[in-house]
Amino acid sequence: MTQISVLPYSTTKMKLDRSIQPQIHALHFPEHLDPEIRIIGENTPLILFDLEDKEMVFIKLVFDAGIQYFQDRKALVFSKSMILKGTKSYPYPAINDAIDNLGAHITFEIKQEKIVLSLSCLKRKLDPALEILKEVMFDFQYSQEEFDRSVEKFKQKFKIQEQKPDYISKKAFNKVLYGEKHPLGFQFSESFYDQCTLEEVERFHKELFENCPFSLHLAGTFSQENFQKIEETLKLNENRNPIFEKQDFKIQSGVKQWTRKMDSAIQTSINAGFVFPSRNHENFSEWNFVSLVLGGFFGSRLMANIREDKGYTYGIYSMILSFSDHSQFVIRTEVGNEYVADTLNQIQLEINRLKEELISQEELDLVKNYALGSYLGVVNGWRKQVSYFEALYSNGYDWERKKRYFEMVENMTAEKLRTRAQELFANELTIVTAGG
Repeated sequence: MTQISVLPYSTTKMKLDRSIQPQIHALHFPEHLDPEIRIIGENTPLILFDLEDKEMVFIKLVFDAGIQYFQDRKALVFSKSMILKGTKSYPYPAINDAIDNLGAHITFEIKQEKIVLSLSCLKRKLDPALEILKEVMFDFQYSQEEFDRSVEKFKQKFKIQEQKPDYISKKAFNKVLYGEKHPLGFQFSESFYDQCTLEEVERFHKELFENCPFSLHLAGTFSQENFQKIEETLKLNENRNPIFEKQDFKIQSGVKQWTRKMDSAIQTSINAGFVFPSRNHENFSEWNFVSLVLGGFFGSRLMANIREDKGYTYGIYSMILSFSDHSQFVIRTEVGNEYVADTLNQIQLEINRLKEELISQEELDLVKNYALGSYLGVVNGWRKQVSYFEALYSNGYDWERKKRYFEMVENMTAEKLRTRAQELFANELTIVTAGG
């Protein structure tokens, strides 16, 4: 059983008593807030966290759209930068002042498989904040001047990024791994930013906010009047039909190694990885644990070898990026130019050790403690739980999936870890480097 220490405090002065050994308690799967899930309005899924006595309220609209729904990405690129650039009642920058004066916060995120529009504010400011949100969604009015300024900012940022080995390496890695026709392999160019028009952004926002289905996530205390106002603001009684269809992009790549020399660079950025089955695979969580052992935290094997022992880098990490139709395993680091060859050799050495040797119980317990402790940190507090459940629900899961993950970590053995490592690393690494 994984355990955690609880520091002793004096009951009279509430000071840490260092003369008493901390108590050791077993880690258990934490209690979670359970949302109410129902349909609101015409046909909108509502995920409601009814939290009594909270002064803040949170509203999230999670749209059935994202980068992988579009072949043409021009409108998507500028959508986020233009979302708060003016409405009929609040020209830019007056709209930002209006939001700030309410103590509210509006954000807009475009992810691979979802688009999220969020509002947070004090409960007593909910009605005026909803009025602004309504204008952002349905009465936006952008100026050509602000759009042109946004284009120039993107171009300037692109020019700067193109000089950085880590940007070049990451971009090339996705291109090599997926092919340029896949959304993850798409390659930006300076001319790309000149091809988009303000009309395309406005058309995209109109289609998204007026027609695209979404799930509604609410957290806080809401009265019946609040629900009525939300329904009216978001036009929940109007029928919405799917207008964006997720594209069936094929992964098209046969290249296993790619290098770009940059004469001015004193370091080389390395990306190495592969594509493997999606998060829906029964062994996905265990493969994630393998990645954690290899390079998922500061005490991992890659960090111990390449940072602590060799001193080649400040940091090296492995991670798994998961999508509905596939997952990506990747190792990332930056090392001195003279250390590239040996770094790649050491990466393969550590992978082979996981495939061939049994992990010690001491190291296994360390990784278990880190994995379970990290999860407790992720769900520590109602705000984090609400945010985390939104991600779970958007991917078709609930708390039961995390309970199974918790149990998987507790029950992981050295033998099973080696078996899963052999499965995961049966895939050949695609290696991309950029630097001096």
